[in-house]
Amino acid sequence: MGVLFVRKPDGETVKLEFKQGETILSCLQRNGVYLNAVCNGQGKCLKCKVKLQSGDLEARERGTVLACQTRLLRDTQIEIPFSSVVPTMRMMIGYEPPTIVNPPVKKISLQILLDNFKKRKRNEIKILEELNKQGVTVTEFNQSIRDTLLPLFDTCKGSIIVTVRGGQIIHLEKGGKSLEAYGAAVDIGTTQISVFLVNLQTGDIVDFISEINRQTMFGGDVITRLSYILSAPGNLIRLQKITLEQIQSMLNKLIKKNLISPQHLYEIVIVGNTLMTHIFYGDDPSGLAKYPYKPFDTGSKEVYAKRYILNINPSAKIYTPPHISGYIGADITADILSSELYKSDKNTLLMDIGTNTEIILKYNGRLYGCSTPSGPALEGGHIRYGMRAEEGAIEAVYIDPDTLKINYKIIGGGEPAGLCGSGIVDAIAELVKVGAVRNDGSIDDKHKLATMLNSEKVIIIADKLNGEKITLSQQDIREIQKAKAAVQAGYTALLKYVDISVEQIDEVIIAGSFGLHINQDSGRFIGIIPPVDDVKLKFMGNLAASGARILLKNIESRKICERLADSVEYVELGMLKYFQDVWLNSLYLVKNQGG
Repeated sequence: MGVLFVRKPDGETVKLEFKQGETILSCLQRNGVYLNAVCNGQGKCLKCKVKLQSGDLEARERGTVLACQTRLLRDTQIEIPFSSVVPTMRMMIGYEPPTIVNPPVKKISLQILLDNFKKRKRNEIKILEELNKQGVTVTEFNQSIRDTLLPLFDTCKGSIIVTVRGGQIIHLEKGGKSLEAYGAAVDIGTTQISVFLVNLQTGDIVDFISEINRQTMFGGDVITRLSYILSAPGNLIRLQKITLEQIQSMLNKLIKKNLISPQHLYEIVIVGNTLMTHIFYGDDPSGLAKYPYKPFDTGSKEVYAKRYILNINPSAKIYTPPHISGYIGADITADILSSELYKSDKNTLLMDIGTNTEIILKYNGRLYGCSTPSGPALEGGHIRYGMRAEEGAIEAVYIDPDTLKINYKIIGGGEPAGLCGSGIVDAIAELVKVGAVRNDGSIDDKHKLATMLNSEKVIIIADKLNGEKITLSQQDIREIQKAKAAVQAGYTALLKYVDISVEQIDEVIIAGSFGLHINQDSGRFIGIIPPVDDVKLKFMGNLAASGARILLKNIESRKICERLADSVEYVELGMLKYFQDVWLNSLYLVKNQGG
């Protein structure tokens, strides 16, 4: 055994033990130290860079090495740069329709004279009777609060605040305080986790926080992470522990920042794709690895939160809406709810574009759904200079067709650090338009924008102040081709399955943070966005988180979700005889232009 000293971006240094010959990434993963590694150790994404401070290692490059490719031989000291962690992201709240506030938890102030504090049973009956007089049907006290009743009855005098969930009283407080009640809406995305703190009395968002999902250190997409879970016993528990700790930390930050009592957080709604919710609950996901891709459970869940989340009210509950299929999860059920697709009489295509892209088609009143693994490239993964949509990312690119000058826009201004998904899509569309990239995705090495850099054919998009070039390589373009082909083939095959043309679609809803940033003209040009007029396009942002907030605020919306999940006909794309041809045709960067 050896010792690895790790200096984190926040300045903290931790001491870890490593096994002789294991990689730095393996050691960090084993000890729960986060590092961006979207390809899970295959050496492809080039994101897991660490700075070598000392030690005898297999690989060195100006003091920087790839953690996944570097084996530990002796005691070593490394530093994790901020760029290899990326703890926060720009996020969007997402469209949320007006919602009647009718939460599962209600707080009621009672003016009531209680008997001697020792008369617990008599006081309980008085409280129940007073609530029933006010039209609140309650039959019992939650067992978890009974031990707190005697001292409370001694101090309450003539005023008491009662918190009710269903037919139970779950919290009693001394009167005179404001009626504070909060819930948390949690969207566990493959790439990022978003947590919203919601006032259950008003329905308002109090605050929110978003972080990179720390599971990305074990792979950037669902398939990679599922493979990791199934590769060894204990890996599911490891990912669950990382996820629970991260959500706990995010909740703690929101509670502390907003000066609320943890006892006043009564309800949590968790949404995410099928694998993410399996990981959160610790459910066996092995059924997702083989046809017919059956999840452990498709139904909704309602459990006591204390099994998973601490430092909140002990009677708090967690709710997760039902999944639609093995690869269309609770997040898409929430999408349908918040977009109000189920109410519309239009023929609508809803596309939640991300690492895994889910597509729902409503046609003639019926719902059809499919899923396609678009991978992390559209969010900057597997791209050499790819990054999230955050400060320093090039988010828009335009190439002057006359001068071939490349112009770009950087999030936050300043020096460019890399390309986020929308910038990459822009760049490729522009490069195709000026002929630097052919329709089959190959770089034209005779074009003025093509150059050789470190023995590799690339196109230089921008220069950093230190002289480093931000480029798109042939491999980068191939990654985007595969991602866009997955999305395009998904909606094309689904329309073909229902036997309608894109012209028969009345509107296209694009969900997810990627869709909110993309230039719709560039997206349409290369086929990620269906070829419909601007008036038919709606960019709605993070609909999954919006749906989670609705489920927090309105108990009746949960019944709607139960019905919705059962009403969607799932289409397994891989079983369609024409899907392979559709996918191959979608690899072309511009539709119907030959090779």
